[in-house]
Amino acid sequence: MWAAAVAQLRLSPADFWDLTFEEFEALWKAYEAQQDLENYRAGIIAALLYNIHRGKNQKPLGWEDFFGGRRRSGKQKQGMTHQQMIAAMDAWAKAVTRR
Repeated sequence: MWAAAVAQLRLSPADFWDLTFEEFEALWKAYEAQQDLENYRAGIIAALLYNIHRGKNQKPLGWEDFFGGRRRSGKQKQGMTHQQMIAAMDAWAKAVTRR
């Protein structure tokens, strides 16, 4: 917890040790919500670019397919494997350069 507080939340060690567990938990949940929002924004752009250039027989991808983020239900989604990500980007590059 200390490492996360100092590295991710950018708290000083003294500020961390002054927190109760409930205060730390509230700060951590706010941090995770901010990370989810940032991943959502970037994922929307990645999905948009992929979907615009995908082939007719390729399924559309959502933001979660690029970031594997938590869905609104709170369940963690399995992200794409490295091979799936490379295949998706290869397909996207092929679609973009075939003009």
